[in-house]
Amino acid sequence: MAVIDRRDAGADSDNTRSSTPFHHRKALMAAGLLAAAWAFPALTHALRVDEILPLAILLGTASLLRVGRDLLDRLVIAGALSTGLLIAAGMMFTFWPWHLHPVAVAGFSNTVLVVVGVVLHHRHGRLPRLPERVRATDAIILAGPVVTWVLLRRPLRGKSFTDAFPFLMPHHDTANHFSLFDVIHRDGGYPFLRGGVKAPYRFEMSGYPPGAHYLYALLDIFRRSSTDPGAPVGEVVRYSQYEVLGFCLLTLAIPWAARWIAGPSVIGWRRVLITATASAFAVFGQLVTMFQMSFDGEILGLAFLAVTAALMFRPPASVYEQILLAGVLLTAIATVYSMFLINAGIAAIIAFRTRPAIRAAGPARDLLIRVAAVAFAVSAVTVAAGLKLHPLSAMFTERGGFVDLPRGLMIALTIVAVAGVLTRTGRRSPVWRASAVTIGASFAIAVSMELYGRVRSGTPQYYSSKLVESSWVLTLCGIGALGLFLNGQRVSRRAEAALAAASVALPLAVTNGFPMSAHWENHPPQPQATSATVIWSRGHIPATWASLYAAYVRAGGVVADGVPTVFTYGTSHQSYLMTQIATTVSHQVGHVFLLPLDPDTFTSVWMPPGITRVDQPFQLLNRLPDAAPGLPVAADVQAAMDSVKAYLRICPPGTRIAVISKGFAALLQQFAEQEPNLRLSVLYVPGVTAS
Repeated sequence: MAVIDRRDAGADSDNTRSSTPFHHRKALMAAGLLAAAWAFPALTHALRVDEILPLAILLGTASLLRVGRDLLDRLVIAGALSTGLLIAAGMMFTFWPWHLHPVAVAGFSNTVLVVVGVVLHHRHGRLPRLPERVRATDAIILAGPVVTWVLLRRPLRGKSFTDAFPFLMPHHDTANHFSLFDVIHRDGGYPFLRGGVKAPYRFEMSGYPPGAHYLYALLDIFRRSSTDPGAPVGEVVRYSQYEVLGFCLLTLAIPWAARWIAGPSVIGWRRVLITATASAFAVFGQLVTMFQMSFDGEILGLAFLAVTAALMFRPPASVYEQILLAGVLLTAIATVYSMFLINAGIAAIIAFRTRPAIRAAGPARDLLIRVAAVAFAVSAVTVAAGLKLHPLSAMFTERGGFVDLPRGLMIALTIVAVAGVLTRTGRRSPVWRASAVTIGASFAIAVSMELYGRVRSGTPQYYSSKLVESSWVLTLCGIGALGLFLNGQRVSRRAEAALAAASVALPLAVTNGFPMSAHWENHPPQPQATSATVIWSRGHIPATWASLYAAYVRAGGVVADGVPTVFTYGTSHQSYLMTQIATTVSHQVGHVFLLPLDPDTFTSVWMPPGITRVDQPFQLLNRLPDAAPGLPVAADVQAAMDSVKAYLRICPPGTRIAVISKGFAALLQQFAEQEPNLRLSVLYVPGVTAS
């Protein structure tokens, strides 16, 4: 016969009654948080203040992490993680019915944060919190992007859109990247996943890694509280701001990574020297030429690479956070600039091979396998689309503009970064071993690729130069190895302050970033002993076609008015650039066939039958004198006009054509009257000499 202790039974009954309301309260709280996750973005959208939603997502992500004991460290890592997750989620946003609507994107993001927060609290008792500690060197890290923004935006200050246009669209790649940003904004997802994109908004970049353009489009949607980008003029101006923002993020990521890799043992003036050196080279060094050449995806990809390398070299205490960060950041790099997976992959492999929790079988290794499988599957989609557009063979053969980095300085800093393992501390530390191997391997790959290009064609190739740039960024991140060679003995406060001031001044002097540096206001446009960033800020690096465009404006020409415009004057490449940029801004680039304007530059591109080059006919016809009525047309002029007529017939109706010869304008006007269905308009631009 069972004996029942009624006192125990009563206690159990009381515990059950007391715990039930507690669990109910937790369930109600979780439900309320989920409701708020959608109610908050709905409210901000109704008030048209969706621009605060990215900040809320950033702070929410930062509050759930535990890596980073300082506020800036936590925010940088959270920013990389949240943007990386949004890039991966873009695969889903492309296909769901709401696409990039701010309420849908923010509501989904908030839901994920709420679920993760509830699970962490239930299993580990963790509450969201942010660190409060800040460091003095935070000011150096944050000063870099602030100075960068001021200097890069300076040439546009006080200018109208017409006057600022050569700085807003300085390069043909600017138009390419703007077009990709535009189509993502309008179509609501990744173009390589959606084949039915409207032609007026699309250039041939459907396979280009779209991660940077997607993030900028998403930011613009939050900023405007609308998926409609609005008028072309405003859209171009805002995109130029996002280009500067991308480079500012790079100038933030590099010194932050250098300080993070150096670690807590490098303190005082040594930490100032490392942080200031990395920041000075990022802001005032040759990397800024990537901004001038509109390498938008590459710039943001390098920022992700810097943060990824830092977290792989000196990983978080929690192996689970390291696995999550590695998977997300590698996926982000694959979508933003796939080539940098080479460098990031080396860093990740070395980092996990040196982690004891991964080497042994267990839950950490199982999680790594699962995350790696998901990251590989998501990344493979983007990489495959990119390889379809640019096969691996292009890495060895494709030409183009590239950044001429200081090779000697790069070699010297690489030696310093790798030599860190020669010290006693460096040999014992897995941080410096991982850093030395990754930087050394990246440098060796870059040198091999560049030497191959020089041997094969006499110059470095376009894509091999990208590996040189990624190696340079990793070297700047690993500059913390300097701390291993510097005396760390305590000094007086006065001496410490003097050494810290010198540690800031020396990198600025080396990179010619001092405000008192000699700024030449005339030619040559790129004087020695002046930072390229400062030269740009003085307006000395305009587009090559700026004077030709200015003449067009003085003649009454406009851009961004929705009218496809063909420029016939200047060199073949200048004619191509102005036409491409003008039609892109007017959302007509998909309707205008650009190849005949500059066929020599694009010899590998197929020309359809019946269409011949028009660059030489343009140059011939723009040398014609004023036409006299009734005079016969010379045979060479007639042949040139036949080529021009054939080309204009495949242009969209309503095309505007800009010429610098009255005789050419008269012939075109006759043609327009003969074929009124083309609705051709002719604009004569005086004051320009034919090429």
